[in-house]
Amino acid sequence: MKKKILFLGIAIAAFAACSIDKQLDDSSSNEFKVMMMETADTVRWAVPGDTINLKVFASNTSGTLSRIEITEQNFETSDPISQFTFTCIDSTQQLTIDEDGYFSRAVSTVMAYYPVVVPETPESLGLIYSMTFRVTASDGRTGTASTNFEIINFAVEDDGVSLANCRFYSSANHEVYADSNYMEHLEEIDFVSYLDEDNNWHCLSPSSDKAAEVLADSITNYPQADMLTTRFVIIDKEFEDITEADLDALDFTQGEETLQIENGSVIGYVNSKGRRCIINVTTSNNSISVESTHDFYITHPIE
Repeated sequence: MKKKILFLGIAIAAFAACSIDKQLDDSSSNEFKVMMMETADTVRWAVPGDTINLKVFASNTSGTLSRIEITEQNFETSDPISQFTFTCIDSTQQLTIDEDGYFSRAVSTVMAYYPVVVPETPESLGLIYSMTFRVTASDGRTGTASTNFEIINFAVEDDGVSLANCRFYSSANHEVYADSNYMEHLEEIDFVSYLDEDNNWHCLSPSSDKAAEVLADSITNYPQADMLTTRFVIIDKEFEDITEADLDALDFTQGEETLQIENGSVIGYVNSKGRRCIINVTTSNNSISVESTHDFYITHPIE
C-alpha cells in the first residue's frame, strides 16, 4: 500500500522561468538558445555533503559556440571554471575549456554540467543560492540562463517501509534491516521493533537491555555497547499535521528507551547522534509499518 512519508532532509529546490518543452518548441529561439535543464517543478533532494550537477544546455544551429562563463553567483566556489564537464552530440572528441571559459574545439550543441556541493551546516537552511551562466556564440551573440536553489529541511517521500520480516529501522536511510544485515548499519539504526507475548508492539532503543534481551534468542553476541541510544516520546498530534517546528520543539527530558506503541501512534525520538525523528506507526498482528519525518542534521548529543 502506498503511503505518504514526510521526512526532514536536505532539499534543493530548483526554479527557472518556464518549462523546458516551451523553450525547445519556441521557434523564435531555435537558432541560438541557452537554458537550464530544470524547471520550477524540478526538485533535487540531497544530503549534506552530496554533490548535485546543474545542467546548462546551449545550441547554435547557424554556427558554433565559443565560450561559457559564470557571470553571477552568491556563494563561493574554489575554481568555478575548472569544475565544468560536458557532453556533446559528437562525443568522440573531448571538449574542455581554458581558464577564461573558451571551448577547446568547435561545437554547436553542448550540455554543460556544473557541480554544487550541498552545504553541511544548519545555517544554510532557508538560504537562496543563485547562479547565472552565459554562453557566447562564435558570432558574438550571448545567451544567459539562471537558476536559484533554496536549501530547505522538509521533504516528501511516497513509499512507506514495513518491518514484517525486519526489526531494525534507520530514519537516516528510511530503511529496515534484518538480523542478517544489521551489522553493516550499526551507526544508523534508530530502534528495534518487538512484539511481546500479548501481541503488543514496542519500540526499543538499540543499546537498551531490553533490546539485548529480546534479540538474544536469534543473535549471538549482539553488540549492545556499539548501538545507538534512542529516547522516545508520544506525540499528541495527527501525523499529517506534523511540521518542521514540531520536530525542533520535541522535548526528550522525559523520554524513555522502551515504548509500547499502538496502531496510529505518533512517536518522536532522538538518538545519541542527535538525529530527531517523528514516526507514524501502523500495526498489525505480525508487522508494523513506519512513516517518518526526520532531520539529517546532527543537533546535539543526548546528555
